Amino acid sequence: MKRHEQAVNQSRKWAHGPVQHFPIGPGEETRARLERWFDQYGDICRVPSGPDGHASWVIHDPDAIRHVLYGNSRNYTKGVGLERVRILLGNGIMVSEGDFWHSQRRMLQPGFHRRALQTHIPMIVEENRRLLARWQAAAHAGETLDVTTATSELSLTIILRAIFGQDWKALNVDGNNPFSLLTEESGRDLKFAARFRALTSLVREIVDQRRARGVRENDPPGDFLDLLLGARDRRSGEPMPDKALVDEVMTLVVAGHETTASVLAWMWYLLARNPDVADRLAGVLRDIPADRYPEACAGEKQETGFGSRECLAGQVVREAMRLYPPGWLFSRRPIEDDENAGVPVAAGSQVFICPWIVHRHPEYWQEPERFHPERFGQGKIGKFTYIPFSAGPRRCIGEPMAMMEMMIHLAVLAPKMRFSYTGSEPPAIEAKVNLRAANGIELQPDLR
Repeated sequence: MKRHEQAVNQSRKWAHGPVQHFPIGPGEETRARLERWFDQYGDICRVPSGPDGHASWVIHDPDAIRHVLYGNSRNYTKGVGLERVRILLGNGIMVSEGDFWHSQRRMLQPGFHRRALQTHIPMIVEENRRLLARWQAAAHAGETLDVTTATSELSLTIILRAIFGQDWKALNVDGNNPFSLLTEESGRDLKFAARFRALTSLVREIVDQRRARGVRENDPPGDFLDLLLGARDRRSGEPMPDKALVDEVMTLVVAGHETTASVLAWMWYLLARNPDVADRLAGVLRDIPADRYPEACAGEKQETGFGSRECLAGQVVREAMRLYPPGWLFSRRPIEDDENAGVPVAAGSQVFICPWIVHRHPEYWQEPERFHPERFGQGKIGKFTYIPFSAGPRRCIGEPMAMMEMMIHLAVLAPKMRFSYTGSEPPAIEAKVNLRAANGIELQPDLR
């Protein structure tokens, strides 16, 4: 009998899970418990109710995940932790709901179309070449590198330049970037949220200056801020309100920085531990000129030319996200009573989905702990067995930008750099809102 059938039959008991309540949320204790519960109870696990009076459900079965994220997604809102995220980001599309969310998403979507994203490519190449020069210098000097810090600073600069364009240098006050607190502090508590939200005044100043200046003849191609200023609601024709505009900017900064930085750091660690893959990757990327980078994200659908040679690069990125999904845990809450995989899910319950475990599910992944990028070219991957960007209507809007950024990063650096990992144990994991290395990832760089 398959695991899904077992889970359905067992979950009909309603109490298939631990006997005591546990407050599921970001943290290593939650990750450890979810792994243990998966081994003990299978794909569907019920956690007894806590102070709010509602039980929690943890689901790892693709069909059950599909029901929540796609099939009956209208009945599910964002779950636990929403208010804390709203304190940090305001009411941006990461936390907003209903008609307002639909309107905001439609106004943001054009910025993530392929043609719009291509305008950022020269800037992304430029920043990666600057990073390459620093890494080459470190290699010559025999220094080690903390790739978590380096990729965090890189991705922050890229997203700020993509949002603010020609105004990004105005963010620097006395040579210091106020948004650098995102790279300097890993905590995301209320104190951090207050410091981050204080930056909204700076964003408002830039918005006001941009409006007063208007469009000039020699202005560079539009950035995300131009998109937000020019966006109009499809129904009313009204522009995006100032508060909503600022909230979306703050959301883009955080979402566009943290997830990409996390994946890149883990990717270099995996390549350092698997030099055979790193060598093959360098070989397929070595002769690709910068003007071919725009094809990076579409390459996997091509069978000749850049696409076939680039395919391994896409596989490396996707495999890194499989093993270390930055959004390792998320939740949904049913608005009305529901039934999923044969179990009744009461309105107000918390439903948790853990990509960390789903991406290691032994029924859907062979040798799940192995770094094997080519698995993404050896057959169809189930849509709901691989969810690093979530799935369904609320799939991450920034996925095309993130993929393009990571592919260009590889195209610039992988043919020139190789790394070795000298640690005796894998890096400790910090499973907070995003999955990060708790103490950084120190690698020894070398030149190819």
